[in-house]
Amino acid sequence: MASKKTPIGASPRNRAAAKFTPEERERLVATAAYFRAERRGFAPGYEVLDWLEAEAEVDALLPPPPGRPAVRKSAVVAKKPEPEAKAKPARKRKAP
Repeated sequence: MASKKTPIGASPRNRAAAKFTPEERERLVATAAYFRAERRGFAPGYEVLDWLEAEAEVDALLPPPPGRPAVRKSAVVAKKPEPEAKAKPARKRKAP
């Protein structure tokens, strides 16, 4: 028996996602950014990066609004800066 295929964009997930308002999208982004910050232990200085990565994550899950190109899931917003390591003082060598 041949199975029926659902047309692209007609799945229940896509129909529901298409109904998100800008306010609901912003709430999803805020929630995702909060969880990113929580995983980092709320270390300061990463707020903007958390928000931008959360936006990319949410936008990759939702279909684009009419007139806007789709966001690729592999799109990377920015790399997280490496934590600053404390520099160890150079050891002095004894003269021979």
